[in-house]
Amino acid sequence: MRDSLIILNGANQVHVAFGEAAGAEKLLIEERVKKRQFAPLKAFRLLKNSLSVPGDYRNILCESCYYYPAIKRRLLGLKSRIININCGPLIYNIHSGRLKGAEGRVLRSLLKEVDAHLVFGSYGMELIEKIDSGKPTGIVYPYIGEDRYDALLSMKPRLDGKEMTLIGNDDISCKGIDIAVKAFNRALESDKELRLNIVTNIPEDGVLSLDGRQSGQIKVLNGVKDIKEVLARTSLYLHPSRGDTFPRASLEAMLAGVPVIVSEETGTKELVEKADGEMLCRLDDNDLAGRIVDYFGLSSKERQKRSKKMRELAKPFNKEEQLERFRKEFQKLKVR
Repeated sequence: MRDSLIILNGANQVHVAFGEAAGAEKLLIEERVKKRQFAPLKAFRLLKNSLSVPGDYRNILCESCYYYPAIKRRLLGLKSRIININCGPLIYNIHSGRLKGAEGRVLRSLLKEVDAHLVFGSYGMELIEKIDSGKPTGIVYPYIGEDRYDALLSMKPRLDGKEMTLIGNDDISCKGIDIAVKAFNRALESDKELRLNIVTNIPEDGVLSLDGRQSGQIKVLNGVKDIKEVLARTSLYLHPSRGDTFPRASLEAMLAGVPVIVSEETGTKELVEKADGEMLCRLDDNDLAGRIVDYFGLSSKERQKRSKKMRELAKPFNKEEQLERFRKEFQKLKVR
């Protein structure tokens, strides 16, 4: 038997590095199962990818895609230890009912085949305790890439300005873009100078369709290659997400010295709460709008204070420290 395999279902660079830190060989899922995919094609890819999982590894790490080895186990008796890295919103979507019907029931059932979990932060632990408690679990964290870390750490954001930023790709609901747009329009009633940048790969018309006010003060920025330029002019970062386990975008904003407001369903809340509990919002646009208005009512000195606290809290999230943590947590959970 070989030691460890990691199944990559998206191949996020941090998760690839996790696999390398664990000494795992890679299996990249080329034809992914996607939302709103034609049902027969979805079923075919699900089965094909599951059957492609090799059976000669002691441990199989999964980039949130535990269902592939779980199906292989149910069909053919896979003996490998399945360790899921809960690095996406899937567990939240199952628990919250966003994934409904047969799909939600099947994914919940397949969790029974998972032997251990690696979760992102205390929020990840909260989620897994609600849906698959009692199994061996380790807490790990993503990190800010070496290509950005030092540049973000040295930044001096424009804290006395009126620009806000949200960074989020692929999923309007998960990233809380809809909540942010509604909250911005409410806050705009109190301060006409506010601006909101939304950095995303979602088409502009799909985002602006959420803006019933059409104020012209929301800018959708597609194709941004260097987020540092946007963060440099940002006074407040927003991330009112639903089940975003530990978004690096909010970490990067914090390291850049930009004060951050996140929702109670966002993993980085464990850091934001330490900096200032007033920067944590409910999944509610009224609540977020009130916190935006309150923040922009702060003195320059108080904004600087929050900026400094958040930067200090983000510093440990560098590649070296977090890969070492991952290596240790994986070693505790794996079979040898």
